Amino acid sequence: MVDQWIQQELQNKLSRRNLVMVVDPDGQLEQLLPMWEQQVLQVITVDATLKEEWQRVKEELFIRVAIEQAPKEPTIVYSQRPKPQLSFLFDYTETHGLLDYTNAEEWLRQKLFAETGLQIQLSKEELLTAAKASMGKDIKWWKSVLQGLADVVNLEHEILPLISNPEVWEQQQAEEVIQYVRHKLFAFVAQPVSDKPLKVLVQEVVEQMLHNIVQNKATEDRVWYTNWLDSNQYIAVLKQYVKHFTIPQGINHWEVESNHCFEEIDRRQLVDVVANLHNVAFKTKYHSTIKKRIGNHRNPLVPTWWKDISIVLSFDPSKITKLFSLKEVVAYYTTEYQALDRAIRNLYQEFLNEESILKPIQEYYQSINQELIDKWFAYKDDYQSNQQGYLVDLIKNSTKKLAVIVGDGVRWEIAEAVANAIDKTYEVQKQVMLADLPSETEHNMSALYVGDQQVLAKQSDREKELLKRTGKEIAFKKLVDTNATTQDPILVLTYKDIDSAGEKLQLDAIKLFAEFEKVLIKKIEELLRAGYEEVHLVTDHGFVLTGLLSDSDKLEVSIEGNHSKSERYIRSVEKQQTDILWSIPKTYEQYQYINVAQSDSPFRTPGVYGFAHGGFAPQEVIIPNFMFKRKGNAQPALQVFISNKNQLADVSGEYFKIKLETQASGDSLFDGQRTVNITLYQNNIPMQSVEAITIQKDQQWDKEFSFEGHQQIVVLVEDATTKEKIDQVVVNKSSARDMGGLF
Repeated sequence: MVDQWIQQELQNKLSRRNLVMVVDPDGQLEQLLPMWEQQVLQVITVDATLKEEWQRVKEELFIRVAIEQAPKEPTIVYSQRPKPQLSFLFDYTETHGLLDYTNAEEWLRQKLFAETGLQIQLSKEELLTAAKASMGKDIKWWKSVLQGLADVVNLEHEILPLISNPEVWEQQQAEEVIQYVRHKLFAFVAQPVSDKPLKVLVQEVVEQMLHNIVQNKATEDRVWYTNWLDSNQYIAVLKQYVKHFTIPQGINHWEVESNHCFEEIDRRQLVDVVANLHNVAFKTKYHSTIKKRIGNHRNPLVPTWWKDISIVLSFDPSKITKLFSLKEVVAYYTTEYQALDRAIRNLYQEFLNEESILKPIQEYYQSINQELIDKWFAYKDDYQSNQQGYLVDLIKNSTKKLAVIVGDGVRWEIAEAVANAIDKTYEVQKQVMLADLPSETEHNMSALYVGDQQVLAKQSDREKELLKRTGKEIAFKKLVDTNATTQDPILVLTYKDIDSAGEKLQLDAIKLFAEFEKVLIKKIEELLRAGYEEVHLVTDHGFVLTGLLSDSDKLEVSIEGNHSKSERYIRSVEKQQTDILWSIPKTYEQYQYINVAQSDSPFRTPGVYGFAHGGFAPQEVIIPNFMFKRKGNAQPALQVFISNKNQLADVSGEYFKIKLETQASGDSLFDGQRTVNITLYQNNIPMQSVEAITIQKDQQWDKEFSFEGHQQIVVLVEDATTKEKIDQVVVNKSSARDMGGLF
């Protein structure tokens, strides 16, 4: 604000005189010189360092001669030499414009009173510091300072740049501001003001701030700290300070501020939690503290695994005893229990290499899961798979543009996470599929594609059988090979990454599952935008995570007769008469029965353990049958289409033109115009795009493009807002020689 007042006074003087003397003995206005020079004003600065009188007189003489000889233009002569000490320039203070700030404090007090009507209670040092800090501020800021509602220097604003780089900050500030901030910081660390380097002082301030946080004693620094947590620019600096901070001895880690930044505190609390998972009193007392910690959404240093721990602590297994049918177990699993499965999987991923943390969590979960499995097996005789021939029936009865993603090992909690993350312009219908047994790939992919209990080992044979049974033209592709230009009316897309990674990497595979989910989300949205009316997500089976296993954890059973043992099921010729196994009639090769254990533990077999399927655990056989589609209440939009498709089928030359026209669907307020994007693809790779083309009703639009040496280009038109595919054309370059108009 002060800079604006001085600028006004300067312009007022220059409007009447071409030359203005600015006298500033204390150098308060020195920082304004660059601004004056930028205004194309001639600024002459009197050298304040000259000691001898003859040197000063000589300089002023030369300045005066230069001014007298120069063309008349607005000129400022800035002098830190007091007016009485001037010689040849003294006359200018009388005959030309003069701004004399010899008593800058008094000038400022008068100016502030005139502008605000408020009494000025600030000391000289505070007032002049505020003047420097007021650059770029308005009169409201001054009123706040004078009324005590705001500090002279906004330390809340300055503290993070200062902590991040004290040297740079110091170079950018006026000396008065630096000294003011130093006084404030010395007061904060309860030290007398000294000439201690600013960098050292800042380190002590941060140390004190972190001590206050860990001891739950933060006061004025709480705002500094919360701003620090919320700053993408400076959060890395905080992490470095925390890394080298030592937690004081004797600290009760459960009494530390919930919004803290200390990984060590989180780890200490976690150790307590895993040691007390069966302690109801402990969980009742401290779960609220954990929830409060999780509630600090703007703190990026809160571990994400606390949310999963909270789910484990809040899970109430007593509900399992109140399930009285297989249908109720299925509903309970898909609505409530699946969240526990997901939390446990996340914790396995986070602490896979920390047995002291993971083992107690695993054992606690297994005790709950065994209750569910016992209840599940109690209704095993009511179990009926609905997987046989599913794709056959779906495709045969569908009249819509359809895409079916057939996943391998997509258990319910993964599909649930995908559904929750899908853009809200789409809706999802969730149905339960009950997998066939054994819940393994060859058997259940055959169930999906073929049915009638036929088992085909090769994927190609399953696809041929699906074509035969539906009588429809189906495009079979890998999910990752689809893109915005995909347009086959019926698509069956395989996605085997989850099961493939699980089979190869076992428990280590869970580190990749989040990426697999992102692929599913991206591709489902992409297919819907490409115009598919329905996108289905189904799978062959789910999986169990057997966790950290010792030999004693593996199931050792005695099997009567000829048999073949897998990790989660056993085929046998004879029915097994034992309470450990459920023996199910199921013919396969020479075997007549499938035997599954009433447990999520694997049978003792050669090879590695961790990720498994084939058994009858809910996680393996209660699987998703989800259907995604666009919500039906979308507003009508102006129809935009490529109007010259016929000409694009065979184009001579290197260039082609895309023409867009519109067709209104009625008198809707929403179809007056539409904004679209055009993207050119070659071999499914985007080459070029034109974005945000706004077309009015009854308007035409065209643009010329180049083949860029390619023989075929796919042109996609999509809505700029929803990314929905509107139209598409394949542009073919003619094989005939371009005669250049000779005939």
